[in-house]
Amino acid sequence: MLSDIYINQHSTILDALKQMDLKNVKLLLMTDSARHFLSVISIGDIQRAIIKNRPLDTAIEEITRPHVLIALPSDSQEYIKEQMLKNRAECMPVVNENNEIVHIYYWSDFFDKDVNSKDLTEVPVLIMAGGKGERLKPLTDIIPKPLVPVGDKTIIEHIINQFNKHGCRNFYISTNHKHELLKGYLDSIKLPENDIKYLHEDFPLGTAGAMAALRGTKSSFFVSNCDIIIYQNYSKILEFHRENENDATIVTAIYHHKIDYGVVETDDSGEVLDIHEKPEKIYQINTGFYVFESSVLDLISDNTSCDMPELLARLKNGGRKVGVFPIQNSSWFDIGQKKNYLEVLHDAFNH
Repeated sequence: MLSDIYINQHSTILDALKQMDLKNVKLLLMTDSARHFLSVISIGDIQRAIIKNRPLDTAIEEITRPHVLIALPSDSQEYIKEQMLKNRAECMPVVNENNEIVHIYYWSDFFDKDVNSKDLTEVPVLIMAGGKGERLKPLTDIIPKPLVPVGDKTIIEHIINQFNKHGCRNFYISTNHKHELLKGYLDSIKLPENDIKYLHEDFPLGTAGAMAALRGTKSSFFVSNCDIIIYQNYSKILEFHRENENDATIVTAIYHHKIDYGVVETDDSGEVLDIHEKPEKIYQINTGFYVFESSVLDLISDNTSCDMPELLARLKNGGRKVGVFPIQNSSWFDIGQKKNYLEVLHDAFNH
């Protein structure tokens, strides 16, 4: 229903985020109190606001675009399709003479590829698949974590398929725990048109150590943990990374947390300063998905353990630029813990 994606102009950024996650959408139609159309607010608008550290109680009318592309009820679908392609518009509301929304067309109604999607054939991908999967035991006592099933495929197949949708074909997979099983399985299913190189670790190299094997790479490259799936336009992530001249970009999930109790704030003597009733907070969670420039590889020694927080700290301490690309929490699926895995399984079987 259209009304599911209506949001009042005076609603806050936090309100918009919560509604997007609840309805699993990436845009909302902003209206006044009489449901007259005003603008569109997208996850991109919210991403830009969060990056600029706008307060979460900011009214969404302050961060939306002043002009958006709309259609009239009399416009043909062919005309709407042409306008959306010409303007690279992710949606086009149909608005009548009373400024009421009667329909909305999405980019996916007319085109297969995501709006602003670009071919990433030349961008390498490193999937960190050498961990033991301690939090998924006893399942990972039998199979390596990358082969844990989600629906009718393993988690690593879902990850590769997501990259394939954006044109990525050049994969490096770091292996250690039960590496023969992982390589044997992937070789047996013969993933078409993918060039897969295995980086076997004789001993665990941490969450970033295997990156040293990409030394000599000239382009930006993606790094992904093997227990997460990101449903996002990877072209936009790479474009953001390059436009901001980042050496590293962390994809973060916008995580909303509400405390169901009054929180008491005190000073050093124990005197009450304030009481916050059921406060709500937004955090940016590291999803385990990154973009790096090849120059960062100079900071990692061959066959030496290095964890990702250590590498990112080296970059920061060396004056390199580390940025974030925030996404909706509902666009990030993490199976690294048993509770999360069961939730993802439930979603997979229900869809």
